[in-house]
Amino acid sequence: MNLFDILKDVIKEKKGNLWQDETFEEAFNAFMIARFLSMRTEYIGYAQWINQNSRMLSKKDIYRYLVKGLPRSNNYFIKYIKKPKKSKEDESDE
Repeated sequence: MNLFDILKDVIKEKKGNLWQDETFEEAFNAFMIARFLSMRTEYIGYAQWINQNSRMLSKKDIYRYLVKGLPRSNNYFIKYIKKPKKSKEDESDE
């Protein structure tokens, strides 16, 4: 299991049973889940909630909240926004 399996279950499949897997604690990273969710405008509120409550709640509780709270979407692909690369011309100017 990895982070993307968790995101797929939270957004698309909505099974809610991944927390029973022995590798769940290692794979679940609240910061990275929030970071990926914040890349889509409809999930920004959920990402903010995770950032505010991740220290007080267990990983299982956050996961179960997201499974129940996030609206189901067939398009669970989230494009990660990267920092733009500098061109060679920009590097020579410095």
